[in-house]
Amino acid sequence: GNDAVEWLCTHEHANSEEEAIALGNKMLKEHIFHHVKNEKGFENDKSLYRFLQDEKTKALNAQEISNCQPTDASLLGEDIRRSILALYDRFLSADGRYVDYEGIANSKEYASYKLMASELQRIEVKSLTDHEKLAFFINVYNALIVHAQVEKGNPKNDWKRWKFFNKMSYRIGGHIYTLQDIENGILRGNRVAPYCLGKPFGKSDIRRQYALSYCEPRIHFALVCGAKSCPPIKTYSAKDVDSQLTEAAMAFLEGDALLINVEKKELSLSKIFDWYKEDFGGSNSNLIAWISSFLSPDKRTALELVLKAKKYKVTFQEYDWGQNAT
Repeated sequence: GNDAVEWLCTHEHANSEEEAIALGNKMLKEHIFHHVKNEKGFENDKSLYRFLQDEKTKALNAQEISNCQPTDASLLGEDIRRSILALYDRFLSADGRYVDYEGIANSKEYASYKLMASELQRIEVKSLTDHEKLAFFINVYNALIVHAQVEKGNPKNDWKRWKFFNKMSYRIGGHIYTLQDIENGILRGNRVAPYCLGKPFGKSDIRRQYALSYCEPRIHFALVCGAKSCPPIKTYSAKDVDSQLTEAAMAFLEGDALLINVEKKELSLSKIFDWYKEDFGGSNSNLIAWISSFLSPDKRTALELVLKAKKYKVTFQEYDWGQNAT
């Protein structure tokens, strides 16, 4: 810190210590550099700071550092959404369930997207509203999945899947976010992920301030992990994200995610509802009550016939981790 203040003054970038500190904090806010432990702002003391390009990371969007002024997060989110739409328009099946990853790899649309993804490194996430945050991180999560599948391929077993979701990452606003961090840290309001022991963001983790203040259950019908059992891929806008998430929930439940056998009094549900039951009320009865408000009239009637029996069976389907590739 004090070496930087001296350098700024000596090279006439600042006329006083106060100006140098103000300039340093401006540069810090724009993610040009950070305190090595992300614990404090810029001060004229012996604290250590590191330039963003000098930080070692395997984040997929950190190959290049933007030299431009940081882009407004909500605007960049919309630009990324349009870039993703261009990719999906060419390489996504009509029903949104299958992706041509090989076609994406050598396309000009993909090259354009990767350049745009590098702009994520210096945005300011803190200014986003909850709706902007929802749309932004859903789109970024789904884009990161596609990016990782193209660059690294599809994980073939449980251990490789764990590594995939806990290692594949983007640098966003100066901080590293894995797929796990985005889903469970940001979008689920910092809740423990299935088969994990602790929350993604600890009490001292600076990223914790960016998490949603609540858990939004409908994200589970918008996040696409690259498997055949995932929901269809779509993009989300801050303006319409609430209605879009409702539409995604209804579409998911209208398909095989909920199978109702009235005669046998059985309900068969996507494994997603088992993994994240906490988000839907924590019990089968609360889960079914939550689901019922997103069903079509015919399916709701069938559900009510099963529930009238009072004794009914709830099962969860096996998850098909096969790649959603064409």
